[in-house]
Amino acid sequence: MTLITTCYPKELTGCFHSRKVQKKYQELKKNKKEALKKVGEYFVNNPKTLWLAGKGRVINSEGKVIAERVTTYKNFLLNLNSYILLLIVNYLVQPSVFISRSAYEKYGPFTGSKSGVMEYDLWLKLGKIQMPKVLKETFASFRLTKGSLSTVNFENILSEDYKIANKYTKDPIILFFHWLHNLGRVITLYTSRL
Repeated sequence: MTLITTCYPKELTGCFHSRKVQKKYQELKKNKKEALKKVGEYFVNNPKTLWLAGKGRVINSEGKVIAERVTTYKNFLLNLNSYILLLIVNYLVQPSVFISRSAYEKYGPFTGSKSGVMEYDLWLKLGKIQMPKVLKETFASFRLTKGSLSTVNFENILSEDYKIANKYTKDPIILFFHWLHNLGRVITLYTSRL
């Protein structure tokens, strides 16, 4: 069961030119409903849960999985789900994270910057109180395409990301590993095929 972000591939928007594309679109809609139902049921059955996260993956504009190593290690870190690790690596795939209304009203909203919306600040704020409950399913795909904020403005995003981590810890070892991870993100972006 996978929740795809609202940015559908180009071939799924507008007129449907083939049954294959129409079928793919219907599967995405069905999977999205199933994922949201499962998340909703979890919150109903666990009302003290502030937030939860599922696994995610990175896809390109055609919906093809890319950056598989990144997906693997982020999902591995998600299974460990530690606040210290979250300070070092934002291992949560944004569209796979769900926040209860009460948590959002109390701890939100998302912060903004010139680079874009920074959910990482809210993750760290919530993580100090309660780490997300983890559902071991892939709920979402994060679409990384040429020209998106994540690719065009990534240096500013990583700079903001570091400032946010620095807001929640002054530990030089954690901040060094955060910086080192961001360097790895830059290298990965330059070497990946979008």
